Amino acid sequence: MTRNIPLDAWLYGTQVATITDDGGGRVGLRWTDDAYDRWGEGTRVVSELLPISRPAQSSHHHRVEVFLENLLPEGNARQHLAADAGVAPDDVFGMIDAYGRDTAGALVFVPAGSAEPVRAGKPQPLTKEEIGRMLAAAGRNAPALGAVPHLQSTSLAGIQPKIVLVQTRTGWAKCVDGHPSTHIAKLAHPPDSAAADVVHTEVACLDLARALGLTSISGELAVFGGQLAIVVSRYDRLVSNCFG
Repeated sequence: MTRNIPLDAWLYGTQVATITDDGGGRVGLRWTDDAYDRWGEGTRVVSELLPISRPAQSSHHHRVEVFLENLLPEGNARQHLAADAGVAPDDVFGMIDAYGRDTAGALVFVPAGSAEPVRAGKPQPLTKEEIGRMLAAAGRNAPALGAVPHLQSTSLAGIQPKIVLVQTRTGWAKCVDGHPSTHIAKLAHPPDSAAADVVHTEVACLDLARALGLTSISGELAVFGGQLAIVVSRYDRLVSNCFG
């Protein structure tokens, strides 16, 4: 059965493509005139796998599926998110439909025909204790990203337990109803683990890379409700654009 509502993909204020599912698991992508006019033929602003082409041409479905698959989390986190959304874990289109409002690379997926998703949703203020509980839940393979079903529509790849946060003028907040996140908080390994110092090493590496001019990303250690985490700024976000 064919999906009734395709998805529009937005990037930096431009609707770049429309994503469709033929109902048999084959996902397609067709570029828009606006994407072609803004970035031009062969531009890989969305993905190395998916160079922009003329709107009349479709990208190969295998490339589209691989690209979308790599926007999604893995392992138990994927299983829990799928259960929350009521879709199968291997239903790539269904997962992007449910959790594609805030993805790596700043792509935003919304039902076709929706208005431009500018300042969508709202930030919900969080205490350090609440953030700690979200991290602990992620570490227990409870709903990933600290997600509340149908509220935090965020998808990030990887297995390491993590949540997303938005930094506002008054502190940290949860991203509700598709509000863009500005930071990723990744739970540290337990203190008695051989990998307990991985987060410290990651912070040091980011500091060095930034000092050498190799990145603008910042990372710092923080304790939330007794949970140690590394908080990393998103490479695809400007904090000033994400205030509620």
